[in-house]
Amino acid sequence: MIVPMKKYSFLVYHKEYLDFLEGLREVGVLHVIEKASGEIEDENLRLNYQQINELKNAIRFLAKREVETQVKGKSKDGLEVLEDLKKLQADQEDYQHKLTQLKKERSLLEPWGEFSWRTLEKLDNAGYRIRFYICPSRDYNPEWETLFSLFLINDIAGQKYFIVAGKKDETVEIDAESVHLPKTSLSVLNKDIADIESILVKTEGYYDKMAALSLTDMRRTQERLLSELKFNKVLLSTHKEAEDKVMFLEGWVPVDTETKLLDFLNRENIYYESSEASEEDKVPIKLKNSRFARLFEPIGRLYMLPTHKELDLTPFFAPFFMLFFGFCLGDAGYGLFILAVSLLMRKRVKPNLRPFLDLGIYLSLATILFGFISGTFFGINLIDTGYMLTAGSIAEMQNSGIPSNIIETVRPLIGIEYTEQAAYLKAITEVLPDPSVLADYKSVFLKVAPSNYNFLNLFRYRMLDTNNMMYLSLVLGYIQIVFGMFIKTMNIIIFKGLKYAFSMFGWLLIVLGGGIAYMLKFFGIIQPDLGISFYIVF
Repeated sequence: MIVPMKKYSFLVYHKEYLDFLEGLREVGVLHVIEKASGEIEDENLRLNYQQINELKNAIRFLAKREVETQVKGKSKDGLEVLEDLKKLQADQEDYQHKLTQLKKERSLLEPWGEFSWRTLEKLDNAGYRIRFYICPSRDYNPEWETLFSLFLINDIAGQKYFIVAGKKDETVEIDAESVHLPKTSLSVLNKDIADIESILVKTEGYYDKMAALSLTDMRRTQERLLSELKFNKVLLSTHKEAEDKVMFLEGWVPVDTETKLLDFLNRENIYYESSEASEEDKVPIKLKNSRFARLFEPIGRLYMLPTHKELDLTPFFAPFFMLFFGFCLGDAGYGLFILAVSLLMRKRVKPNLRPFLDLGIYLSLATILFGFISGTFFGINLIDTGYMLTAGSIAEMQNSGIPSNIIETVRPLIGIEYTEQAAYLKAITEVLPDPSVLADYKSVFLKVAPSNYNFLNLFRYRMLDTNNMMYLSLVLGYIQIVFGMFIKTMNIIIFKGLKYAFSMFGWLLIVLGGGIAYMLKFFGIIQPDLGISFYIVF
């Protein structure tokens, strides 16, 4: 159900206003009506939002660390921890960038091996130059070795790496790519890379330590900032009157907690006025349902909450949610699996997640129910698990009241095994003198034919085949439609009045009349022509 709300308006002297808000926050029953533009006007509020979001991301980041228990240490402000974390993350990003660059340089130098750039500089000062080249192995020309002072350095992955030594002014024309290498050595690069990787490993350790020491402090700071945010939003939603001497504030109070607010207002001598919600008001919605219906509220929130002038449909349609989930999944094996997981995890998760597992328990029970009704277990069809009449079957038929002449007609089928229910019933129909008799004794014929699995004999005959499951779905759908129309009619009567519900009465009569006429005709109580007349009368 929806808890009714009352609108309260307050007039408070400006010097007493902050104390009034602090007291109101302690009472905690007022939903303040905020200004539409209040959040845009205040820079502190923007900073408040930014800090909360940064803390939220930081907490999510640290909470993923594999730290089993929180370590008790000196309490620290969460914003200080946040700044330390941001600096640590910025340094880590810089080191990651440097590491990537160093590894790229190492990949360029590795094919050439270890050499000294100082030696190359001495050669350059003496008028000689070492040129570095790379080309595909298929394009390498051995004649280059006779034309130039060429030295082959490496041959890796179809690429040849070589150098050409010569004077600075010497022209070298080779159909190969000239390579410019970083001015360092492999040993230096490897050392720098190892140093940075060591720093990054230590950084991960710092994160773990921070998660163990400071997560509680950060969560505490986040709660404080959220409280300050709400408080600041209330301040921004305050209207200043009488040359800013009087503060005017409006808000909504649930009627079930109204007494707390009135006690506070009378104790502090605050001037107030209260009024009922009008149809145009945007009233906050508070739901109050039974333990069972409350589990289905998150499903209803996925669509849209009702307004204060509508009924809360959650308790009415919670059973339908459960039934249709079970009908759609309809597998007893999967239902048992969901039930086992929900029961196993229920005691291992945080309290705020337990309602979802409780919901899983109810949904699994519906799935098990419809799984047995449809005869499905982990995709296995339990209905088609073998049918064979035996001497014992004949005795059971006699005890069930089937006439002896019918029993004699099916006796020749003793010992013949049928894998599917449809084939078994077809064989019985073919030997019966009147096939319509099957409808009267179908459940008995199914019950007395043992299954290949003895434990199924107790309940298999009650399972519904595909056609009957389709009829069941139509019946459930029809019931839900009629029930929904009835609830809509009651909603109109309660909130608008009886005269506005006359059109819904007409639709209810049409739908109910059609259903009743069809059922009377289906069971042969009335003739088909009378069914049409009956429907027209409705």
